[in-house]
Amino acid sequence: MIGLEMTFLAAIQEPALILEVIVIQTQKITPFLWFDDRAEEAAEFYTAIFNDARITGVTRYGEGAPGPAGKVMTVEFELVGQR
Repeated sequence: MIGLEMTFLAAIQEPALILEVIVIQTQKITPFLWFDDRAEEAAEFYTAIFNDARITGVTRYGEGAPGPAGKVMTVEFELVGQR
């Protein structure tokens, strides 16, 4: 996870007391893997080796699409809470 950290200092009513507030902003990175074939098999492999992983969606070509009907077009999966 990539994080950007900014720190701000703010004085409270008493001059000797300083409160440090840390605001952390994180960027979310969404990886995309490209497979010309066997994408579903690859997603099944990745989700099998991580404890907290699951396939969240599979899209297949329909009739009249640029690929054979029923062939996997995209596979979405989650690894350790990241999609």
